[in-house]
Amino acid sequence: MNKYINEKDLIEKKGMLGDDLLVEIIDMFLESFPDTLNNIEENIKNTDFESLIFNAHSFKNDLGNFGSSEVVDLAFQLEKKGRDKDTSGLEELFKNTKIIIEHLADELKEFKNQ
Repeated sequence: MNKYINEKDLIEKKGMLGDDLLVEIIDMFLESFPDTLNNIEENIKNTDFESLIFNAHSFKNDLGNFGSSEVVDLAFQLEKKGRDKDTSGLEELFKNTKIIIEHLADELKEFKNQ
C-alpha cells in the first residue's frame, strides 16, 4: 500500500483524464520537484520569507494533485512558517519534507507504471 500518494484520487483522475494525460502530469511533477525543493531550501538558507511563501504555496498546490493530506500539510507548514517569519524548526521541517517528497516521487513512478 502506498503511504504518501493519494491513490484513490489518482485512480479517479486516471478515469477522468485518461492514462496518457495523467502520466504526462506525473512526469512534469517528477521533472520539476527537485528544482522546487532546491528553491525552497535556498529560500530557507537566505531567510527569504516572501519567496518561501510563494514556492511552498505553489508546491502545496502541486502536491494536492497527488499527495495524501499529510504530504500536502508539510508544504502548508512550510508556507505558514514563511508567513509567520518563523525560523524555529524550519530546517528540520524542510529535511523531513524532502525525504517524504522523495518517497512520494518513488510511489508516483510505481503508480504510473501500473
